[in-house]
Amino acid sequence: MARIICDYCGTEYDDTEQRCPLCGSIQEDQSAAEVDLPLLDDLPSERRSAGGRASAGRRESAGSRQEDRAPQRERAGSRRRKGARQEDRGDRIPRGLSILICVILGIAVVIGALYALYAVGVFSPKQEPDDTSLNLPIEEEDAAQTGDTSGADEDADPNAGTPTEVLCTGLTVSPASVRMNAAGISTVVTATAEPVGCTETITWTSSDPSICTVDSQGVITAVDGGTATVTAACGSFTAEVEVNCDFSNSQENNAYLSVTDFTLFSAGGQATIQVLDAPDGATITWSTSDASVCTVTNGEVTAVGGGTATVTATVNDKELECIVRCSFTTVNRPDEGTAENTPGSGYQLDHTDVTLNVGESFEISVVDGVSGGWNVSDASVISVDGNGIVTALASGTATVYTILGGERLECIVRVP
Repeated sequence: MARIICDYCGTEYDDTEQRCPLCGSIQEDQSAAEVDLPLLDDLPSERRSAGGRASAGRRESAGSRQEDRAPQRERAGSRRRKGARQEDRGDRIPRGLSILICVILGIAVVIGALYALYAVGVFSPKQEPDDTSLNLPIEEEDAAQTGDTSGADEDADPNAGTPTEVLCTGLTVSPASVRMNAAGISTVVTATAEPVGCTETITWTSSDPSICTVDSQGVITAVDGGTATVTAACGSFTAEVEVNCDFSNSQENNAYLSVTDFTLFSAGGQATIQVLDAPDGATITWSTSDASVCTVTNGEVTAVGGGTATVTATVNDKELECIVRCSFTTVNRPDEGTAENTPGSGYQLDHTDVTLNVGESFEISVVDGVSGGWNVSDASVISVDGNGIVTALASGTATVYTILGGERLECIVRVP
């Protein structure tokens, strides 16, 4: 049985096998057994001579056989040389094994590269910033800076189910009181709970919804006149707002009197004062500064005695005044020789200060005497005839006078 050396991997195996048992390659031109045929030149000299003599007669036939064997010897020599080369590289790693090792190393390098990329986060999903970290209460931020995380661990834990409850420790409202002057008007009250970040809900209630109501945002709305209390509550703490719904000043008060100064010339004489442009539903009260001069009832003024008094009309909280002059007391000339003798003629007028509205008139005269004629200081304000009838013409102040016994007797006339 001959041995064959694989041309590819150098493995030696029997010629009965069709393929190399290591690499599986098929050998060509190796069906014959590898036999080292001795050459004649390689034999010793004795054997050559003997052989020469013995085979002298057969040279011719042997020559022809050697010629036939020449190609075979040449192939055998080639195999011997190839086998020598294979023996020289017998300590090398087979080519197939080298390829397998290279493939394994390449796969290992790829796996290592992928793991390195995963470790630096290339394949990790991008995480959004936690907005709640920007709204941490000041106390939690201080705790984080000082290292005290005892109260913030649960909030910082992303796996925590619900945020930590922050209980109310105090409650204030601003403003503490409000005033509204008409139904339907609204105002907002702000409630502040402590500490910052309190999680408890602030609730609002009204002590009398018929006067005012309040919603969940602290908006107070006036319903009707009166006073009520709105209460804000947070946990166990409360704060109150006083609400005054005063509708008396809901309209602008432009009220005024029909007359502000007039004169009554006789006891029991009357005049009427009217309040104009008063707000709807306004409350009006009347009073007099001196009831011995005049009285007043619902604007009706009655003269009582000589003198001057002030009648006041109060419209809601606004006061309106009118001067009332009662000039009807008879003035008698004092007796001569007494201490009260009047210098000069001793005559006087029966009126010395009168107030008239435009178009009104009164009569002036000299007490216990006859005037020497009547005159006025400003004919555009008042007029007077020969009988002493004085008439108001326009607003202003003037005097009506007469000269008697060398003395000028005057009466002031006021026209509002």
